Formats: sequence, structure tokens, C-alpha cells
Amino acid sequence: MKNKRQPQFRRGCVSSISSSGPLRRHLVILIVGLTLTAPAAYAQGKCVKSALSPEPAEEVPAKETDVVLHGRRPPDLMAPITSSVSPQRGREEWTVRPWWVGLELGDGQIKLTSDQFSGTRNSAFALGFTGGHSLGNRARIGLEFNGWLLQAYNNSNPAVGESVSNVLGLVDVFPVRKTPLFLRAGAGLALYENNGPAGFNGNGRSWTAGVGYEIPLTQSFALAPVVDYSAGSLGDVRNIITVDTGRRYSVVEFKAAVIWHFGTPK
Repeated sequence: MKNKRQPQFRRGCVSSISSSGPLRRHLVILIVGLTLTAPAAYAQGKCVKSALSPEPAEEVPAKETDVVLHGRRPPDLMAPITSSVSPQRGREEWTVRPWWVGLELGDGQIKLTSDQFSGTRNSAFALGFTGGHSLGNRARIGLEFNGWLLQAYNNSNPAVGESVSNVLGLVDVFPVRKTPLFLRAGAGLALYENNGPAGFNGNGRSWTAGVGYEIPLTQSFALAPVVDYSAGSLGDVRNIITVDTGRRYSVVEFKAAVIWHFGTPK
């Protein structure tokens, strides 16, 4: 039984890697570049904002002789100017929109194991959708639907296709003010699907933990490189064909997320 399962899993992974290898390499390069340049880009953006919004100039007091000559105190001409060049507000004063959704793409290094089989870590295409509600400017909660493709599905051949997916409840926390770094944690349900002749579906519990850096592009859109680790159980198989117990998965992900904030600020 051990020898039958191992070759099938390897065929699925090789098929997935060969079909989407160039795209995955480009995604990894993009995510690594965003991770390395995110702090510098954010700092540069703050410098540009400071340059465009300098500190208001000190108002030159009117001389007493001018007041006497004109018979009245001149109007405060600097008031509208100083109000128009007031400094930009910090992160803690930014407008926080109540809702957010995100699209995540990247590469997942996934490993499937069980009590009878010890697999190796393989590259798989990662796709995910997130969304939820913001809790002020320090945290947000939501749901995540994501998965990893081990073998491409084929509508004309129902005997191929293998994937792991999960549904998670998420919490993102921004621990440092004025810094768009967030810590992520979540837990939920994992689903395994294998359409192969000797494959068996399954499900179990799953969890995830990671870190991201959200780079504001506009008031509503942001781009975030995300690195996280996920793991979970996929159930047991006990029948007359095979016995495969303690099935598990673990995956290290490198993703790029596009996040949209919307709704009327409170």
C-alpha cells in the first residue's frame, strides 16, 4: 500500500510544477522584490508627504505703527495659508474604512504525510480570497478561502486532479503605530481532494500564522507581500483497498495580496 500511494502523489506534483513553473518563478521574484523594497518604499512615501506638506511658516507680527496708520489691525492673511499646508496626519489618524477584501497569489511549498507515508515538500500554485471587517486601525477580522493545486484538474478526464484547500477565520493585528506591518493568525477547516484511481478525499482541522506588510497605494487600495505557515489534518482512510491514517499537510507560503478597503468611515 505504501508503494502504491507514493508514485501517484509524485506524478501529481510533477504535472503541476511543469505546467505552471514559469508563472510560479515570476510570482516568487515579485513577492521577494516587494518584501525587500516595502520598508524603503513606505519610508520614501512618508518623506514625499512631508516635503509636500511642510511645517507652517511663523506669522510675522504686524508693527504697531502700521496699525496706527491704517486705523485698524490688518487681517490675519496667514490663516488660510497655514491651514492649507498643515502636516499630514499619522497612521493612527488615517481614515479607516470598515470593510476589506483581498486577492492573494503566490507559491506554496507543501508536504503531505501520514502514519504510513512520509512525503517531501513540493511547490504548488497558491490562490486565496480574504475579507472581513476592520476593528479600528489596530486590528481586523475576517475569513480566508485558499488552496494549493498539486495536480491540475481536467474536465475531460475526471480521474485526475489533486488539491488541498481550507476555510479559516482570520485575525490581523497591527502591533506598531504608523507602520503597516501586520501579524496574522487563523483556524478552521482543511479539505483534501484526490480524483486519482487510488485517491481518497478527506477533511480535518487546520491553522495558519504569518506576517505581512501592507503598502498603501491609494486611500482604498493596498499591496501586501505575505509570508505564512499553515498546517492541518486530512482525516483517515480505512477500507478494503487501503489503510492510510493520520494524514496531514504543512505548507510555507510566499504570496502577494491586493487589498481593497471600502465602506463609509465612522
